[in-house]
Amino acid sequence: MDPYNEKNQSALKCIWMTAGVVNYKLCDQNFECDKCEFNRVMQGVMPSLQQHPYKHSGMDNNPLMLQYLGTILENCKIHLDRYYHSTHFWFKIEDSDTAQVGIDPLSLRTVFPVEKIILPDAGEHFQEGQLIAWIVRKDNTIPLHTPVKGEITEVNPVFLVKGWEAVQKEGNYLFKMQNPSMANDIKRLCGPIGSMDSHQAKISVLKSFLLKTIRQNQPEEEMGVTMGDGGTYEKDLENIMGKKLYRELIQVLFYKNSK
Repeated sequence: MDPYNEKNQSALKCIWMTAGVVNYKLCDQNFECDKCEFNRVMQGVMPSLQQHPYKHSGMDNNPLMLQYLGTILENCKIHLDRYYHSTHFWFKIEDSDTAQVGIDPLSLRTVFPVEKIILPDAGEHFQEGQLIAWIVRKDNTIPLHTPVKGEITEVNPVFLVKGWEAVQKEGNYLFKMQNPSMANDIKRLCGPIGSMDSHQAKISVLKSFLLKTIRQNQPEEEMGVTMGDGGTYEKDLENIMGKKLYRELIQVLFYKNSK
């Protein structure tokens, strides 16, 4: 009997799929998570105390920091059929010369509240490393550079009619890009499909800056907890970290590390 037929798939869902962290993953380790390389990687990617199979200790895993980090990561599902890049874009290959392109939801969550996203027009051509889009938040316009060359063949019609939030809610692409070597270029730049490297790097930076905020003796409510209103969380990282530290975070994530 094939253990991976449709009838048995629901019983074989990886714990990270069951938790809603990844879009699709079946267990091939008989649920012996301590022996699973994927589980080890995911523990580094998703260090939330609520989602973690194991507990941690030490300042680097400060409970307050982890609690708030968990709220940042909420609903930032990782799609294992996509390629993620440090420029904050994800790619889904359609054909050898065409790919869907979107923005990593974790990156958008970091710059909340986003007022709008400015995309290129269909028919425009871009070279590797060229400015291709902008994220607008408050008084900041954050540039995004394409890691691949190509022509914009389509902007998602939903984006044009309803805006970026409607696209992001469904986890869909923002635009499509084409060049003769697109698939090979993406694989060369991003590494293996479903690689967690860019997520690990971003989360490491976020942890560092949240810990800096804690070390500056910020009151607990400034770390996102409002004791009234049922313990809701502040979504704007700038309000938590302060303008100076938040500007430093944006510099690291979107200027120094976005290559």
